[in-house]
Amino acid sequence: MRIKADLQIHSVCSDGSMGGEEIVRRALIRGLRAIAVTDHNTFSGYWLAVRAVERIGASIVVIPGNEVKTSMGDLIVLCEKPSDRVERMVGRSPEEVIEVSREEGCISYAPHPFDIRRLGLGEKIYSLKLDAIEVFNSLSDPISNRKARKARERLGLPGLSDSDAHIPSFIGVAHNIIEISDLKVENILESIRKGMVEPVERRPGPAAYLAHVLRTWLRGKPSGCYIESGPNSDR
Repeated sequence: MRIKADLQIHSVCSDGSMGGEEIVRRALIRGLRAIAVTDHNTFSGYWLAVRAVERIGASIVVIPGNEVKTSMGDLIVLCEKPSDRVERMVGRSPEEVIEVSREEGCISYAPHPFDIRRLGLGEKIYSLKLDAIEVFNSLSDPISNRKARKARERLGLPGLSDSDAHIPSFIGVAHNIIEISDLKVENILESIRKGMVEPVERRPGPAAYLAHVLRTWLRGKPSGCYIESGPNSDR
């Protein structure tokens, strides 16, 4: 089975504009079968999306994700289930975050590693035991993405392409084709580890970039997120 997956999306739980239902509905429109909500230093966005999937009854897998701010730059961790240990790793070295992630059964990849406008890990990626490298990010410039592709080739790691969506129009434009045996989180993570993933490098139109820039300029303090509880809640 080959599925489309966007492995970097941000919700209102950090610096994104979207609630869970908006993320899930847009992902379905884009034909995605799996998404990772990767808010900064928290797995809370995962719960927003999972609750939305339950309400809608959607056939889409939500992967628990966390864009961890390490002492040297951002590192995205994808897990089978949210990990309190990973959430407590903010500010630690990337080596420590990767070690804990593996102990928790998670994978780690370097997002936008050479983007000077954001906290990429840069040349540090050459000394880390990463599971993958993001070779294309819709918000990164062509030079940064080109450097990431060359790094992936040099290291022989799987390459990922993600939207880094903070607004709906970015979701699923850049994505990955992943070969899996079953539509489950653990199978998706294992396929990424094995390199059974094909990055699809695409950008949204100019209007989407303008909307992203305007929102970045105009937004105030993060509003946070509310995760509803209920009989199916794990929080």
